[in-house]
Amino acid sequence: MKQKAILSFILIFSALLSACAGGDTADTTAQTTAAETTTDAVSETESEYTSPGVDYEGAVFTILDYDTDEYFWQAATYSDINAEEENGDPINDAQYKRNMAVEEELNITLETYPVGGVSRFDNANELRRLILAGEDIVDAAFVFGREISNVLSEPGYLMNFNDISTMNLDASWWDQNAIETLTFGSNLKAVTGDISLYTQFAPMLYFYNKNLAEQFGIDDCYDLVRQGEWTFDKVNEYCQLVSNDLDGNSVMDENDRYGIASQRPLLSDMLIASGVSYTSRDSEGGIELSLNNELTVNLVERFVPFLNNGDINNIADLYNNKYSNPFYEMQLPMFTNNQILFNFNQILISFELRAMEADYGILPLPKYNVEQEDYITPMSMSWTTMLVIPATNSRLEETGVVLDCLGYYSQQMVTPEFIDTTIRHKSLRDEDSAEMLEIVLDKKVYDIAQIYNFGGIIDTVNKLATSNSTNFASVYQSVESAVKTQIEKTLELIAE
Repeated sequence: MKQKAILSFILIFSALLSACAGGDTADTTAQTTAAETTTDAVSETESEYTSPGVDYEGAVFTILDYDTDEYFWQAATYSDINAEEENGDPINDAQYKRNMAVEEELNITLETYPVGGVSRFDNANELRRLILAGEDIVDAAFVFGREISNVLSEPGYLMNFNDISTMNLDASWWDQNAIETLTFGSNLKAVTGDISLYTQFAPMLYFYNKNLAEQFGIDDCYDLVRQGEWTFDKVNEYCQLVSNDLDGNSVMDENDRYGIASQRPLLSDMLIASGVSYTSRDSEGGIELSLNNELTVNLVERFVPFLNNGDINNIADLYNNKYSNPFYEMQLPMFTNNQILFNFNQILISFELRAMEADYGILPLPKYNVEQEDYITPMSMSWTTMLVIPATNSRLEETGVVLDCLGYYSQQMVTPEFIDTTIRHKSLRDEDSAEMLEIVLDKKVYDIAQIYNFGGIIDTVNKLATSNSTNFASVYQSVESAVKTQIEKTLELIAE
């Protein structure tokens, strides 16, 4: 099922790229072929979904949804569900049409319970408040990944998706990697997929300044990816090549040129992209801590100095006192100004690059070495949203029908428009990037430790980078007992 979802996503992506490619005979042929293939993929997906043939007589179905006008990121101007009217924005209009299709098919009225705030902490807090008050106001809720543990591990807060017979959890519009990670025995209390636009924003990757690369004779990144040779060493080599103190004042700052833009707390994402798993599952589906091994030690010894090397790395967190958001106010302008070769961030950054004059593409995060089997994509828990059902919901069968219908029409309407918008507005501009996107999406990883942060293990690992320390063994030993205790406690709570 996972591969079917990826294939559908990428075929639509490829067809849209072809549609933007020009008008000669070769392009027209490619466009026609891609369109025909996409039609086949969509038809296959349609065969998964059967209209339930129900009439809920105008019943109101309410979803707690993130909705703010306060945040400067263009991605945050959207919600997962809310689209009150068509306004000319392609993604908003696709969401509106999806909502109308669901309302018409099921004879329901979709409403949202909006929660704002720049921090994105308030979705979980408001859902907790509603549950504790016993208020049956929302039928489902979106909660950001970094906050969902506050409700996931509380006994009696959430319903089990596996108890809902009307949901097709094997369908391609539900993210099967996330379902596998979030399933404990027979318990599954959160899902994500096409229904969550914010999860589409969350994959971690490299934006690649092709103009700067061409200037320095770097023309093989795509081929290196295809050959399985896109590695950390190659990234480091290219970063060394392009970095330069442009103003000659012997101080590397935002006036100079860098190989990469990142932040030191990305250490955890680099470890995951290199094949490290914080946890594993035992034979009974329980969680075991699996971080302490030779691979992790070796990676920490390589990555921590890299993340702290201010000669090649524009380190966002060193500028927190100068900028309210150094990613937006400093690194994005530097990237568009050909001062950064690789921008290590989430795919949502593509919205901010629509007006960029320099050409660019995307690349998966590099392997640690050529022996690593796959390119691996960590997901940003700051942007991933998970769908949950509060225990106050008293109509689970109807809920299953509505959520599956929303998931299906999101896949058919919203996801393609997200891709189209990303391409048409000069965000991902070359056909190679379609292939790279397929690689990025092929192995998305949701590490359960990123969601629960057992005993502060993610923070502890990232602190190695922020303190410029490679002493993993000592730090791990200091928290191992607390982490294992928290894992045991969490499993006990989930089982209740």
